[in-house]
Amino acid sequence: MIEVHLGNGGGSGTLADVTSNGALCTSVVPVPGKDVKASNAQAIKNLSGKFVNASDSASMNVDGSSIAVEFSIGSNTTHIRTIKEVRLLFHSTQMDITSNEARRFGAAAASPGLTNGLTLHTDQTGVTTNIFIDPVQVIGEFYNYAAGGLNTAIINDKDAVAASTDLLLIIIKLAAPVVLMAGSTDKVAVTVQDDLQALAKFEAYYYGTQQVI
Repeated sequence: MIEVHLGNGGGSGTLADVTSNGALCTSVVPVPGKDVKASNAQAIKNLSGKFVNASDSASMNVDGSSIAVEFSIGSNTTHIRTIKEVRLLFHSTQMDITSNEARRFGAAAASPGLTNGLTLHTDQTGVTTNIFIDPVQVIGEFYNYAAGGLNTAIINDKDAVAASTDLLLIIIKLAAPVVLMAGSTDKVAVTVQDDLQALAKFEAYYYGTQQVI
């Protein structure tokens, strides 16, 4: 009998036996030294949620003027997380980005805007990268990061219930997905450095994928 092992490059192969009478018999057997695992596509799942601070709060209309308040999405111990998109949602008066209110930061600051500004950055393996080149001090500056690019957008609408109150959604498609390695200090963070309590609502959302390690 002649045995021929036909590997498939994965966790199994085909064992072909040629018997004395010329018959060919085959069976699937594990390849030595390789585990049979589910495909990576099956292990990857969608990921979404809100940025939160150290107290696990997602409400970002806080006073960060004396002590800056960071809201983030970090790594965990069991998954590799990949962040692909960040969305900032505001609800406030005086936040019509198509008017001279673009020179304000809603009800939180008149022109010339916030004193310190809003930051968006990543930390990966101890290296900090600023997604906002400079802190955003007026809502018009969001055009630098969310207008004209693929899958980015600025959506501005009036609240039909509360007169003169605006909804502003900033969609930021990251130029390169940010990978947060399991068990690391990697993160994507938004930092509030001014008093934003006058905003009716401010939250940040993340979208991406996660994969079991």
